[in-house]
Amino acid sequence: MESRSRFTAISVISFSSTVIPKACRKRTCRRSFIRTRPEPEPPGLRRSSLPSSAYLKEEEEKMAGVKLYNKTGDAKAVKIQEGIEKKFGFVPEVFQAMGRNGDFLDLAMRIAEAAGKGLDPKTKELIIIAVSAVNGCEYCLDAHRSAALAAGVTDEEISAAIEVAASISLYNNFNKAISLNSDLKSK
Repeated sequence: MESRSRFTAISVISFSSTVIPKACRKRTCRRSFIRTRPEPEPPGLRRSSLPSSAYLKEEEEKMAGVKLYNKTGDAKAVKIQEGIEKKFGFVPEVFQAMGRNGDFLDLAMRIAEAAGKGLDPKTKELIIIAVSAVNGCEYCLDAHRSAALAAGVTDEEISAAIEVAASISLYNNFNKAISLNSDLKSK
């Protein structure tokens, strides 16, 4: 998987928006379109001619489906986000999106910590990647692929987890579509 920065993605959208089909305007769709069909920067483009970081941040916030609260929500949310920032070095957008309501953010964090007790970090990350792939959450795939690699998971293991998830998703959807009754029961 190629490395890409937010800055590059925003630059491509800003300078080459005609590349993105009109029917493809959602944020996740734009991100995947950019990844699968990278567009070179226009000739003669210099860093000094790029929009300021404040402008890019404003454009990024417009792309989100909800307002992002980067330490601007209620007091409880700000405190939690400060802890997240210490851990990651920044506040990931998912925690900014949840940052309006500290009680909700706290509960989401506690559920994530409680889920998968007894699983080693590699297994937990592979499960998260598999579920994220089936659910189509590119943001989650990007974040947890990095976490999985840091935990020692290989690219081959990531691909295998996605293959298993895709095959089970196929069977789940097929069986739901035909309303099949289970003939395989636990003994």
